[in-house]
Amino acid sequence: NATAAKTRWDKNTTDIATLSSSVSTNAAQIAAIKEKLGQAQYSDGYLVTFGDSYADNTQERTWSYQLSTMFPELQWKNYAKAGAGFNVSGIPTFAQQVANCVADTTVDKSKVKVAVCAGGRNDILNYNTGLPKAREVVSAMEAAFPNAIIVIAPMLFDHSTLNEEGMNKYSGLFSGAVAGGLGNHRV
Repeated sequence: NATAAKTRWDKNTTDIATLSSSVSTNAAQIAAIKEKLGQAQYSDGYLVTFGDSYADNTQERTWSYQLSTMFPELQWKNYAKAGAGFNVSGIPTFAQQVANCVADTTVDKSKVKVAVCAGGRNDILNYNTGLPKAREVVSAMEAAFPNAIIVIAPMLFDHSTLNEEGMNKYSGLFSGAVAGGLGNHRV
């Protein structure tokens, strides 16, 4: 009926406006991160990356490899695994990837200059399960890398549109990441 169609139209319009606002906010945050990165000295240390298939390997098409080329004086250590996420089984979660780095005796954690975790779009989560998972990862990164700038992208976006369930998951992951880094200027 016409009332139901108008309600769906209004909700879709609201969802689009919210996503547009989020994208604008992300652009401003990325600009701020770039400025901070440009002000710091990045040599004699490590770049550590955590993520899923978008980061798993050294091929030029991965974001982790591309990022490593931006910090040529840092030794890159990539712990990403295809299929990984905030909430998966049988594959190291992002929190487990951070723990694997902590256990890696070849990395001086005090010399990690940049730590980045990105991914999780395919996780089976909702707001309530995503929030503590993202907070756990950020908290683990803060504890493990006391001198690093910590960057977390709780979902990587592509050409497909997120449905309401996806937006709900993203909101929980984003809120958890913010809560985990609250008050820490390095996050």
